[in-house]
Amino acid sequence: MRSGIVGLLLMMLVASAAWAQTGKQVAIGGALGITSYADKDFSSKNPGVSLAYRINLKPGAKDGWTWAPKTGLGWSKRKTSTDIGGLRTQLGKLQTVLIMAGVQRAVRQGPWQVGLGVVGGASINHFEVDAAARDAYRSRLGRVLGDIKVKNSIAVRPELSAWYDLNQWFAVQGSLSYLFNRPRAETTLGGVTTASTWNTAHASASVGLVVGLF
Repeated sequence: MRSGIVGLLLMMLVASAAWAQTGKQVAIGGALGITSYADKDFSSKNPGVSLAYRINLKPGAKDGWTWAPKTGLGWSKRKTSTDIGGLRTQLGKLQTVLIMAGVQRAVRQGPWQVGLGVVGGASINHFEVDAAARDAYRSRLGRVLGDIKVKNSIAVRPELSAWYDLNQWFAVQGSLSYLFNRPRAETTLGGVTTASTWNTAHASASVGLVVGLF
């Protein structure tokens, strides 16, 4: 994780010499990132590609410190595994849609803007059970896995971000963040439903490029 973060930050510094942005209020693009989960039951492909966006209500702001609203929108589909009969087995995939908002304290100096913020809001969750998990419960334990329902939850994410602007069209972005999210899961096994709390907290680092729209 540490080496990946260092690599992403170096990529951001190199890219900032060649690209730039924005006198625009809204910009979209793409980002390359890595993610590390606190619980070994969850994982995602590294590096991963995601949508990057920027909403800048005051694109012509002067240098100095400022408070600003911040949004946190996202979508993910992470692999989930568990121990079944002593063997680590693919349980399924947890799909999460994040709709969050918050506030950021940022400082601008020339083409640079660095901010520290926090967002919080709804995590809309849905779980798809893998056929391998059903087979494993049946063959190893002689039990039938019915369904797994993951309840919607509240997520909170502090984030450190940096933007580098040169002109009105392009901007390079880098960020470090940590998402706190502990949804409640209900598992029906052998006709009996039990509830547990899943720890889907994870650290993320990303670097991206956005293009100003308007």
